[in-house]
Amino acid sequence: MRLLTLLTVLIFISCNNTQSNNIIKGDIKKIKTSIYSASEKFGDPVIGDLVEITEQEYNDKGQLIAEPLYFDVEIFGITKYKYNEAGKKSEELDYSIEGEVDFTTVFEYNDDNLLISESRHNKYNELRYVVKYKYSDNGKKIRESKYNGNGDLKNVMDFEYNNKGQLTKRTLYDKSGKLSYIEEFEYNTANQVTQQRTYDDLQQYEGRLIYAYDKNNLLLTKSIQMSDEDEPRCAELYQYPKIDKEGNWTERFELFYGKVIQITKREIEYR
Repeated sequence: MRLLTLLTVLIFISCNNTQSNNIIKGDIKKIKTSIYSASEKFGDPVIGDLVEITEQEYNDKGQLIAEPLYFDVEIFGITKYKYNEAGKKSEELDYSIEGEVDFTTVFEYNDDNLLISESRHNKYNELRYVVKYKYSDNGKKIRESKYNGNGDLKNVMDFEYNNKGQLTKRTLYDKSGKLSYIEEFEYNTANQVTQQRTYDDLQQYEGRLIYAYDKNNLLLTKSIQMSDEDEPRCAELYQYPKIDKEGNWTERFELFYGKVIQITKREIEYR
């Protein structure tokens, strides 16, 4: 059961990771990413069905301004972003394919340009949720409180940092203040996460994820270790057969326990 739980975390992080695996270099105008299922035949990767398409458009300041939303290969909506004079995201507008605004998310900042509130309304101006943020004296986010549209607290996440400003611990509590889980992080000299330890709601150690990178700072492997006495198991391996002249990968193979299960292609348009 613990292995299954950690594998679930691994899959979640694969979809939501902030590793340099996805850092883009150069003056980017647009990125279109297509994810395909994959398998192997006669030892070679074979591309399968299209699983997901994502797309991002950027202005000449490097700010994300639009994300078309896909269902299969068809666009069914688009999210657009606005920014304030300080260059901070101020509004997020979700449009339907008919061009109507379905949802609006507003971001508010204090005098130090730190995000203090995020609120989302539907097209009927009904409040869907609010997120409030608190910071330390040196401007690091230390608490994130989420509320539903009725103003009821849903959960709270606390953040801790080392003296380099790197996130080292985040703790999630439910609406009653009961611990849900704890995550702890370690980093390399390139400021990349190298280890992530997970603890359950009883603060029992569940295991850790170990990240390794290649010479180009691309994510190379993710390994699972259930206890300090166990040997790490290399669960995910990444290969980058195509990298463009800017140093951005345009094709990536994802292997799960040695077998290719996913192929990702990126079309990058530069200015």
